[in-house]
Amino acid sequence: LILKQNNMLANTDHVQWISMGFAFLLNAVGFIQINKLKRRKDHHLPKWTNSWTLKRNAYWVLMAVLFTWNTVLDAYFPIDTNVVLHIKSYLLTFPVGLLDLYFSDTRSTGFQWSALKGISIWLSSNILRQCMMDRYQGHHVPTLIVQGMSLQTCMTEFVRLTLAMAAIGFFSDIVFSPVHRLSHHMYYQENHKKHHEYTNKLTSIVLYHSASLDDMLMASCTTMAGPFAYYALATFLMPHVNPFSNVTVFFMVLMTNLSHG
Repeated sequence: LILKQNNMLANTDHVQWISMGFAFLLNAVGFIQINKLKRRKDHHLPKWTNSWTLKRNAYWVLMAVLFTWNTVLDAYFPIDTNVVLHIKSYLLTFPVGLLDLYFSDTRSTGFQWSALKGISIWLSSNILRQCMMDRYQGHHVPTLIVQGMSLQTCMTEFVRLTLAMAAIGFFSDIVFSPVHRLSHHMYYQENHKKHHEYTNKLTSIVLYHSASLDDMLMASCTTMAGPFAYYALATFLMPHVNPFSNVTVFFMVLMTNLSHG
């Protein structure tokens, strides 16, 4: 374990750590300030937020900025792909959840330790998926790091991402749909009801407000089972092609967060 920790530190440039620290601080301050704003009884969203076009553009601009931040960092500064890459992906996609919270009718989510637990479970499922891929191949499987954004690279990543999202959605749904239906019939009152307490006024952040069993089941289906099934199939059909890159990982986390937005 100590050796793995040392490798994680050694394989990650200090610029990456500084950037993640800044992103964490930005998320924390943003979360606190938005909740303060929404708790005010006289708070009303600006008139421009009535326009879906303007709100949609705000999402697109923010996602473009975060994606550029993520990709440029990885292109110029080394990062550990076992653990640190996944942590950074969550930190750099969380602002989209904050914007979603700001636009929502939710008055205040407040800070809850259970949400922090939920985030930890979802993050851990990404790291466990990496361990499953390593065990499947019998050696470490590094995530491909995109080193530039030439036209050819953009087209390659577009194809890689499109195939991944379609296949992961398909495989995840095969597992998730029956599990989700069973959760409504077998243990709704004890666990799954907590997740649905937030459905009247959804935001992306509601994904992390669930009971522990719910978090583990949802995360294992959508971020472990589905992506691993796709990885196994892709490497069987194309042994020399890496189906996952840092771009794919970034958008996988982003889409997971937005699945409840």
